[in-house]
Amino acid sequence: MSEGAPAILKNRRPDLEPTANLARCRPVSGSTPEPGRYAEAAVDGSAATAWVPEAREGSLRVDLARPATLRRVGITWTEPRPASHRVETSLDGRHWQRVTVAPDSGDLAQNVVARHVRVTVRGTSGGSGGSGGSGVEDRPGIGELRVE
Repeated sequence: MSEGAPAILKNRRPDLEPTANLARCRPVSGSTPEPGRYAEAAVDGSAATAWVPEAREGSLRVDLARPATLRRVGITWTEPRPASHRVETSLDGRHWQRVTVAPDSGDLAQNVVARHVRVTVRGTSGGSGGSGGSGVEDRPGIGELRVE
């Protein structure tokens, strides 16, 4: 740096980096999030940020911009992992079809053509988190959603 010279700071722009992840930096919406745990965090290219729904159950939906043949839906979960979850795909965003996803690899049982992907999570029962309150720790979320 030189006195009087402008400081140039490079921003991280995951939307400009090549990737096989069709969901990265795409339009996304989700159930009402915990404060600071917004839906865009699940597709920002970093597992350090996450979407976590305010309620024990919630859905995250991403628009891939165009129909594509999908072979994998990988999910990086927050802690705790969900008690259950469901992955669905759609061509039009109105008619949804549940898909079977291998738990460890994220591989789909069958390739599917879709433009939209929706993941619904359900937290552990009880919701007390051991503190008698609503228990954020009982609410699972998505650190990163990878669609290939």
